[in-house]
Amino acid sequence: MAIIKTLCLVFISFILYNPDIFAQNLILIPPVENGSVKVTATVAIININEIDAATQTLTANVFFRVKWKDPRLAHQGPQYVIRPLNEIWNPNLMIVNRQSMTITMPEIAEIYRDGTVIYRQRVYGQFSQNMDFSNFPFDRHKLIIRLASTGNSPDKIEFTEDSTQKSVISNELTILDWKIQDYNIVNSPYSVVPGAAPVASFAFEFTAERNSSYYFLNFFLPLVMIILMSMAVFWLEANMVAPQISVATTSMLTLIAYRFMIAGSLPKISYLTRMDLFIFCSTILIFLTLAEAIITSVYSAQGKEKPARIIDLYSRWIFPLVYIIIYIIAFVL
Repeated sequence: MAIIKTLCLVFISFILYNPDIFAQNLILIPPVENGSVKVTATVAIININEIDAATQTLTANVFFRVKWKDPRLAHQGPQYVIRPLNEIWNPNLMIVNRQSMTITMPEIAEIYRDGTVIYRQRVYGQFSQNMDFSNFPFDRHKLIIRLASTGNSPDKIEFTEDSTQKSVISNELTILDWKIQDYNIVNSPYSVVPGAAPVASFAFEFTAERNSSYYFLNFFLPLVMIILMSMAVFWLEANMVAPQISVATTSMLTLIAYRFMIAGSLPKISYLTRMDLFIFCSTILIFLTLAEAIITSVYSAQGKEKPARIIDLYSRWIFPLVYIIIYIIAFVL
């Protein structure tokens, strides 16, 4: 009898000093028939504050919900119970392309009677994006927020979109210079580096189209006015050397200041965008107007008024025609 009492005391002491001994199995992956846990996901973009082309980042307020079933957590209690997320198995989600992020909801899970587990979280932060600006300012980008299940290979977890609660993007976004279009959840494995073992992952993808009317009013229209100002030299008399040179050089300096003004709107990329091509060709065109003004001034100083007038006359038609061709090449083709 004493031996039995001793063993009972030892057992009770063991449990008291190891309270998690029976919970250890709960942090292992749930047993499933086909070897993979079905995890349904829902993502909601509550707000998009900024799409920054210069830093290639998306600043957004994002809500996501994931749901899975763990038969070991089935219970006869209330409709659902709440447990800390780190006390049970969970997909261990990480937002891969985050740069800075703030979590706004507690790390808890709702466990329903049949073992269904729901985890909700809302985050705010910056998410890095890979953008191609070749068509700027008429560019469209596929932006993503990717969540990966760290430590779980694709054969262990299968992500699908929750059919009972579809992913959405709010209709009341504060961002004004972009149009948000089609969006969906894509289940795709993710590798940190090429060749590395992939992990289970899903991405919320949506398309953002730049509102080009803003750039037309603030970038394109002023540039057209600078070009037209430079072409005024063709309508001045050839003997008016000072006004011609003044207009041409002022146009060139204005264009340089304009170029500095828009430089902060794009990252330092190694290829030309449509806007870059247009500005580059416009710079050459303004330089040619300066060269034309010098040539006609030299002819006028030498008493060759007729050749100077002929050059001005042809330039009045050739330069606008070239400018139209530049526009077609840069923004239409």
